[in-house]
Amino acid sequence: MSSAVKVSSNPLGMDYYENAGQSLEHYITWLQEKGYDKYEHILPHDVEVRELGTGKSRKEMLEEGGLNITVAPKLGVEDGIQAVRQFLKNCYFHESTTQTGLNCLRNYRRQFNEKLNTYMEKPLHDWSSHCADAFRYLAIGLNTNNSIKRSDWSTPYDTTLNKESYKQQYI
Repeated sequence: MSSAVKVSSNPLGMDYYENAGQSLEHYITWLQEKGYDKYEHILPHDVEVRELGTGKSRKEMLEEGGLNITVAPKLGVEDGIQAVRQFLKNCYFHESTTQTGLNCLRNYRRQFNEKLNTYMEKPLHDWSSHCADAFRYLAIGLNTNNSIKRSDWSTPYDTTLNKESYKQQYI
């Protein structure tokens, strides 16, 4: 899965791509074809785990493929969700190339316990999870001023800093 973002005064969601069962070379080629190979790519901490077959980490293989890799700090899921909430309200997205990714973000939610009739603290793992996790690592990785603060994540952010709905924030 890959998501490219250009950062200026506000983050810009440029593109979204998801696939399964493909080699790292497949994703490197996609990034090169789109011209995103020269950007910084923020990946989760487990990208540094060494593969048994090669003895190399995925980070090393991606760097050998010409990508600039930054590893996001390891944070708990709730802290990462807070990072997304703070980050998302300032983001803009290309409507035509990020529609699937935005639908995933809109559908990311907590598990519901039917027996207890309450929401659990952990997110539901479904079709929207991988995209939301990738966006979470992006928000964590771009949080250069360490402004992630814990709060109650049961209250949704649905507006930007200027009080407009983020759902209408297309360029």
